[in-house]
Amino acid sequence: MRCNPSLLFAIQVAYASVGVVVGIIVCIAFLDKTFGNTHAAAWGGVSGGLAFLNLTLYVYVFVTREKRGRPLNSNLLMSFAFEGAVATGAGLGGFVAYLGLGIDDSVHHHEPSLVKSWYVASVWSFMTLKWGLSTFFFATRKLRQAPLDGSYIAITN
Repeated sequence: MRCNPSLLFAIQVAYASVGVVVGIIVCIAFLDKTFGNTHAAAWGGVSGGLAFLNLTLYVYVFVTREKRGRPLNSNLLMSFAFEGAVATGAGLGGFVAYLGLGIDDSVHHHEPSLVKSWYVASVWSFMTLKWGLSTFFFATRKLRQAPLDGSYIAITN
């Protein structure tokens, strides 16, 4: 059973829009002196940017294919997939690094606020990982499923 494309689009846009707004709010909040966690602010900003990238991808696919009936640009979808893969790698690296820093500081009984900040940064790097995976999988799924415009990246010797 296939879901109504307009309903699915509305859910995707709402989901990505909430991600954009929350990412921007986190970036601003953690830059404030009250929280003062620049690592979490940076990852929150990157997460919001990737949510916006995801939102752009959803709108592009819906408007191009569902509303206009045109084929999708395969080069554009490949660039979205590449950006998602890079963001996934960065998010995974940040998640592991900040989690390791938090565990290391916990074991050596360092200042508790520093430990807490590493864990908050790991949460937002995980959110970046999530948006990167979402962008990558959606773009690659549309590359496989959708009729494309016939353009492709030619690799010749």
